[in-house]
Amino acid sequence: MTQKEELEIMSFPAHVEVIMQVIGLVDKHYRKQRSPKFYANTLSIKTVVLNRYCNRILRKSVYDLVQEKIHEEAIMLLVHTDWSIKRISYEIGCSDPGYFNRCFKKKTGYTPKKFRLSGLGMEQFDKSDSKII
Repeated sequence: MTQKEELEIMSFPAHVEVIMQVIGLVDKHYRKQRSPKFYANTLSIKTVVLNRYCNRILRKSVYDLVQEKIHEEAIMLLVHTDWSIKRISYEIGCSDPGYFNRCFKKKTGYTPKKFRLSGLGMEQFDKSDSKII
C-alpha cells in the first residue's frame, strides 16, 4: 500500500463527518440552495474536494444529493398532503409548476397528479437516479 493510500484510509472518518454535515445542510437548505459551491463554501472546503468525498463514500455528487432531497420531498408532499401541484412546486423551491411537472414525469414516468392518484409512494422509486429539478 502506498503512503497516499494509507493517508486516504486514515482520513476516511473525517470524510464521513463532512458527508454527514453536507447531508444536514442539504436537508436544511435544498429549497433555496442547489449549488454544490454553496455547500462547499459553508463547509470551508473546495467544491471538487466535497464532490470527491461524496463520490467516494456515497457514490453520488453533491448535486445528486440535492436532487434526491427535492425528489423525496415532492413525493412526500404528494402522498401526505392534499396541496395543489402548484403549491408543492413552490414549496420545494421550483418557481415554475410546468417545469416541475415535466421534471417529475421524466423521473417517475407519471405527472405529479397521476402519481398522486396512483397511490404509489417513495418505495417504488430508486433514489440513485433522483434528478427532478
